[in-house]
Amino acid sequence: MVDDIIKHADIVCDHYPDIPLFFVGHSMGGLVAFLSALRRPPRLKGVVLNGPFLQLGKDVRSPVRRFAARILGRLLPTVQVGKLEMDHVTGDKEMIKVIIDDPLWWTGGIKLKTGCALLNSVEKVHEKFPMFDVPFLIIHGSTDKICSVEGSQDLLKQSPSKDKQIKLYDGAQHHLYIDSKPVREAAVRDTVQWVRERV
Repeated sequence: MVDDIIKHADIVCDHYPDIPLFFVGHSMGGLVAFLSALRRPPRLKGVVLNGPFLQLGKDVRSPVRRFAARILGRLLPTVQVGKLEMDHVTGDKEMIKVIIDDPLWWTGGIKLKTGCALLNSVEKVHEKFPMFDVPFLIIHGSTDKICSVEGSQDLLKQSPSKDKQIKLYDGAQHHLYIDSKPVREAAVRDTVQWVRERV
């Protein structure tokens, strides 16, 4: 995924040479945006991470569970485990209906092979926090049950960036851009303002 992001960024920068480049990533996309930014694309001006997946959940932190996940991922790569609870994604009931009715939104479980790839990436991500020296904004719901806010706070503490910030949204769920109307309006406004201050 990181290779694809870098290729896409290069193509976009070639087509629009005078426009600064920012990465915005949510959840698993936050992990991908983080890893992509570490490659330091030359025109990258900053990164916005929305509820990024930067730390394993407590249910998969034990070495035995991680080992079992890797074995099962090789034997049964397409088997799905777990299922996303939509009320953990957003507190907005109308947005939950939009998600459920959207044929392009994956509502199944995580396929074991995909889960293993994520597990491998997120296990190593903490050691890269001290190398993350790009401007960044993290926005995170205080009650996010999908991606740990502690991972975001650890990145803020360990990154040497001189331009770093975290905003926690009280009572907000995982996907701030589609959470309750006051939350999503604040999250979008804060994102746009942060980017505009850097262009």
